[in-house]
Amino acid sequence: MNKILITLLISITLVGVTYSTGGVSSRNYTHKDKVINQEFDNVYYQLNNQSPTFYDRGDPSAYDFQIGDLTVDAKWHDLDLSSIVPNGAKSILLYISIDDNVTESYLQIRKNGNTNVYNRSMIMNQVANYSVTQDCIIACDSNRIIEYFASAGLNHVYIVVKGWWK
Repeated sequence: MNKILITLLISITLVGVTYSTGGVSSRNYTHKDKVINQEFDNVYYQLNNQSPTFYDRGDPSAYDFQIGDLTVDAKWHDLDLSSIVPNGAKSILLYISIDDNVTESYLQIRKNGNTNVYNRSMIMNQVANYSVTQDCIIACDSNRIIEYFASAGLNHVYIVVKGWWK
């Protein structure tokens, strides 16, 4: 299961049996016969007592994807990263660079299968003929596929996989 950057340590007491992972501070909640004691640590949210591990890809010698590898038509498309990112990856760290000769051109990325606009990353140029770069973290599906949306007319797009979390 995934872990997020906050540790949530839970202790649950049900019918005289206590399940606990430990912790430093607590808040008690009562719901009918159940008492749930939630203990929070502000470092990592832990599931299955395993923290996610970042795997640095190393030093790639070229861009993984460029404008010619993408469909630039202001629609969502799949981007298959399975040839770079190993099986079991949960999220990916990407370097993205774009430029265009007009303002407000952009590239968006999101987890494959997402449909809402709230959980996605976007890079947009605000000055014509000026490159904009950013690193972003994006969740991937079990096939290591993400989705991208490139506004029509982008001059250049460069994408590099920098690493991943498993």
